[in-house]
Amino acid sequence: MRSMTGFGAGRAENPDFVVQVEIRSVNNRFCDVNFRGPREFSPMEPDAVRLVKKRFARGRIDLSVRLETTAQTGSVVVDTALAESYRTALQSLGDALNQSGTDVSIEWIAGLPGVLRTVERDLDGAAQKEALLEALQIAMGGLESMRTREGSALKADIEGHLGELAQLRERAQEQVTDVVDRYKARLEARLSGILSEGLDPQRLAQEVALLADRADISEEFARLEAHLGQYRELLVEDAPVGRRLEFLAQELHREVNTMGSKSQEAELSALVVEMKAVVERIREQAANVE
Repeated sequence: MRSMTGFGAGRAENPDFVVQVEIRSVNNRFCDVNFRGPREFSPMEPDAVRLVKKRFARGRIDLSVRLETTAQTGSVVVDTALAESYRTALQSLGDALNQSGTDVSIEWIAGLPGVLRTVERDLDGAAQKEALLEALQIAMGGLESMRTREGSALKADIEGHLGELAQLRERAQEQVTDVVDRYKARLEARLSGILSEGLDPQRLAQEVALLADRADISEEFARLEAHLGQYRELLVEDAPVGRRLEFLAQELHREVNTMGSKSQEAELSALVVEMKAVVERIREQAANVE
């Protein structure tokens, strides 16, 4: 089981450049990949995103790519013809202004627009893509390791909450063992103080049966136990289970909530409140699972 939060970094070197990849992920209902990198890597974005989605099922994943050149990637080109044109034009201007003896330095001509220009050498696109994917694989490995470690901690925490919920369920079930007898005693005590002619045993039995039926939570106990068993099975699966855990957490909440609505006794109501708090903690942790 893995969490959805983590970080990983990767690096791939080439004689001409270095590609560095950083990948971060946080909770998200689906797998949403955000790619940021130099213009040269824009055509490679679909392949990178596809690799990430193939490896991770959920989470908002930010993928950052940096490119550092390590070799000479440009050269200076001299436009000799343009420089000669500048020199000729300046000499003509000097003659026209009776300044024909004025010297014009090479440095000054070199600074004129267009005489010197830099030409960048295109880096090998195939090599860039290979380096990107190599660095990405390393980064994803780091991210996966961190998500796995955090997932182990989440698993242990959820297991603890499941154990606590199971104990509360047992205590609640003990509370309702003789609930019918307690209902009968309370109802009999109330009615005996109101009715002077005495109680009709058949009518009393009917009222007790009606109250017992309304307060019967045996089905909720059974479904809650089944959901706890399913939860434990999912925790040991070697696959993304986050969505199923969240769904089961909703089912746990539904069963406990129904118990609360049917509860007629303070002791049981107090246990239901505790159970709701534990289920909420389970839901919070399940939202972090991939």
